[in-house]
Amino acid sequence: MKYFDQEKLLSFKKIGIVDIGWRGRLQKSLSNIIHSYNKNIEIHGFYFGLHQTFFENQLNNYSYSYFKLPNIKRDTDYIVRYDFIIELFTAANHASCIGYSNSNNKIIPEFSNNQFLKNSTIELQLDGILNFAKEKTSNIPAHKVLNSINFISLTEIILSKFFTNPTFNEAKYFGNTILYEDQTENKGYKLAPKISFIKAFLIKKNKLNFPHNNVWREGFFNRLHPNFHRLE
Repeated sequence: MKYFDQEKLLSFKKIGIVDIGWRGRLQKSLSNIIHSYNKNIEIHGFYFGLHQTFFENQLNNYSYSYFKLPNIKRDTDYIVRYDFIIELFTAANHASCIGYSNSNNKIIPEFSNNQFLKNSTIELQLDGILNFAKEKTSNIPAHKVLNSINFISLTEIILSKFFTNPTFNEAKYFGNTILYEDQTENKGYKLAPKISFIKAFLIKKNKLNFPHNNVWREGFFNRLHPNFHRLE
């Protein structure tokens, strides 16, 4: 609460938080903390995507807004299905905040000592994402891109193309990005690790498990060969 007070959050009647997603736990936790100090502050959450559990856990009592692709059912929503890739799209170039400390009467956040993230190529990754988007929209007039309806449709096209049918180079380079499945960042995995052709074929036949739970499957196979998924 001292940090909230320092950042002037407690001086407003309404505040908004921006989070990538997915289940509204941050908004719920902040609301519980603030209300436990008898602060009557409304928190509105702005999200890129939300899982069904957000609505099932009665979090619809909270004020929220979220981005949704047009004409896409929730169970086939690219944003929800590939949330682990979206997490990497928005990754920061620093490690996770693990606490707060008092330095010269100022509350400052403390970050985990994750050397990989400190030396990672996050900037290169972000540049690659921007170049991919520019390439896919280079032949579209600017006034059509800026139209809100067209922008949402273009987002759907770009996301679906990248998620479900990446090129060899996209699968190779982005597949080498390290993914952390836990918030403590104790163990990292490559998003689409390279393995032998034989092992990949056995995985495709369900005779061998994927290297980890959040493997980007399309990238995993496409980095071997663009037509690998057609093999029987």
